[in-house]
Amino acid sequence: MAADGAHDPAAASRISQDDATDSGEELLTVEDVCAWFKVTRAWVYDEVEAGRLPYLRLGRKHLRFRRCELTDYLAASVRRPPRANAGSPRGIEALEPLD
Repeated sequence: MAADGAHDPAAASRISQDDATDSGEELLTVEDVCAWFKVTRAWVYDEVEAGRLPYLRLGRKHLRFRRCELTDYLAASVRRPPRANAGSPRGIEALEPLD
């Protein structure tokens, strides 16, 4: 592995400590994220290891999360049902009235 972390799969998801503290953004703990998302610690660590949840590592074992980064994560995770194509016989407009 390169000293700069270039081969670290989660490196792209990490934020620098300077970025977090210079912006004045609130840093959250793993417990804060668990309470906010209503998930387990294991889920948070799984998302971090998978490179999906942006984080800041303080030392070897302390993780912190920027609230604005997590808000973006949640917004990107929203799933909406697909819309029926116009002219497609699917959806409520395709139903025939009952006589």
